Formats: sequence, structure tokens, C-alpha cells
Amino acid sequence: MNPWLGIAMVLACLGGTFLGLQQLGKRLSPHPEVLRKLMHVLMGLLAAMFPWIFKELWPVLLLSGLSLPALLIVRSGAVGSLQNVLHGVKRASWGELLFPIAVVLLFTLARDNALLYSLPILILAVADAVAALIGIFYGRIHYSTLEGHKSVEGSVAFLFVTFLTAHIFLLLFSDVGRLESLLIGSLIAVVVMMVEASAWRGLDNLFIPVSVF
Repeated sequence: MNPWLGIAMVLACLGGTFLGLQQLGKRLSPHPEVLRKLMHVLMGLLAAMFPWIFKELWPVLLLSGLSLPALLIVRSGAVGSLQNVLHGVKRASWGELLFPIAVVLLFTLARDNALLYSLPILILAVADAVAALIGIFYGRIHYSTLEGHKSVEGSVAFLFVTFLTAHIFLLLFSDVGRLESLLIGSLIAVVVMMVEASAWRGLDNLFIPVSVF
């Protein structure tokens, strides 16, 4: 695919996602964390496709370079209606700014290995979102962290989804054996759950994918 066409497609998808979630927020008024995590998941799924869209690093660098000032503008409140998509929850976090940095770092480290790039991004996108929502709506048992508390239910959900994502991804897209994929998935799930539990101020958006890698 022509890299400029790929860049245009990614930007159009991101813009459409922001606007769609903005309208969803206006019409249904869901919990603010639902909007944030929907955005998180959709951005992650889009970013996970980068190895099939871009063959070089520069388009990913360009997209990340464009996204950082755009996210800062949204964060500042200059586009008030869009701010609720990312900052409806009043909590000090730099996670959305660290996400494009993590994407560039992983794309560089993976060196054209789609599995080593996409699996960490998928785990960040899906497991982190599920854990947050489970913790908010069903969390009853809490433990202390560096910036407050998290729920045991959320951490267990993170462990389970991370294991399933890694195990299924390895079975479908690698030559790793079934037993090995089971053990690798279990190891990734345990280690990364501990990383997520200890992260603060949105640093999990960087720590999780790097730890999976």
C-alpha cells in the first residue's frame, strides 16, 4: 500500500472514531470510562494493523508526531466536546500521550516482525480496557497502589484476557507449539498483570507493551 494512502486512512479512521464516540457520549451519556476505553480499544486495534499497512518506520513516526500535538490540544480543552472522550474521568494521567510513543518504540524494536509488534499492542488495547471496566463496575476487593487503589477483580480480568490474547495469537500466527503457546501465554499474563498493577499516571500504556515484547 502507498504509505501516504495508509496515513490518510489511519487519520480518517482516528477522526471518525473521535467524532463517533463524541456523538455516542452525547446521545447515551455512558460512564466516562466507557468512552475512554472504547477509544483505547479502537486506537489499539488500528495501531495493531500497522505492519500490514506500513513497511517503513517513517509513516509511523509521522503519525505519532501528528497525534501528540493533536492530543495535547484535546487535553487542553480547546476542543471541549472531544475532551470528554479522553478526559471524562478526572484523573491525572499521561496515558494517551504515551500510547503513540509506545507504538513507535515497538515498531522500531520489532524490526518487521508483525507478531512481536502486534501482540503487545493488542494486549494493551484489549486487556487493559477490560480490566478497567471490570474494576469500575464489579470491583469489590481492593488493594493499594502507588496512586490509590485497584481491584482484585480487575487484575484477574486483566490476567485472563492477556492469557487468552497471547495464547490464541501465538496459535494462529506463529509456529509455536500448543504447549509452548500455553506456557508463554501464562508467563506473559502473570508478569504483565504485575506490571499493570504497579503502573501509575497512565504509564501502563508504555510499560505493558514493552513488558510483553
